[in-house]
Amino acid sequence: MNSVFKISHAWESRPKPLPFTPQDYVDANPVFLGLEHFLAGNTGQFSLQIGDVYLALDLRPDLSTVFERVPAVLHGLLEKDSREELYFYEQGSDLKLLLHNDGSSVHVRFESGTSASPEFRELSGKEAVVPLAAFMMEWIRFARLVLQAITALEPALSQEADYQRYNERLRAVESRVPGYGTSVKH
Repeated sequence: MNSVFKISHAWESRPKPLPFTPQDYVDANPVFLGLEHFLAGNTGQFSLQIGDVYLALDLRPDLSTVFERVPAVLHGLLEKDSREELYFYEQGSDLKLLLHNDGSSVHVRFESGTSASPEFRELSGKEAVVPLAAFMMEWIRFARLVLQAITALEPALSQEADYQRYNERLRAVESRVPGYGTSVKH
């Protein structure tokens, strides 16, 4: 088992921000609006290293396709034999990460769709196994970095109920991750 799971990222300000008007987003919650505001002003990538597989994903649109779901997916994966998925559904990505918790590891199976780029299409059916704690803590760390970037842009967001719920779910998951729970000092 190649047991590496790592999320890296790089972003920078766009020379000319993309248009962003909150009213254009019907029924969007404040966290998603904050993310979209951040993505309008920044460009970059985030990369997932899952075993020996490297996925280079764009902040826009790939991050916005999964960011809201991250706390729920992580919470679901807390239970042994649970199954969850992260779906990067934009054309060119069109890649699902099918996740299964076996108790100590996360089995990640790749499933590409018809509009996946060749690099993602060739991953279809491949599987990697990574430590559960590493998978959970890397996603929590990355989600918090994104939240920090969003609230640096929109400080009032930290007072919104949706933001507080998102953060609370991350804390609740973190407290139950083996080796990282509340009884362990960080």
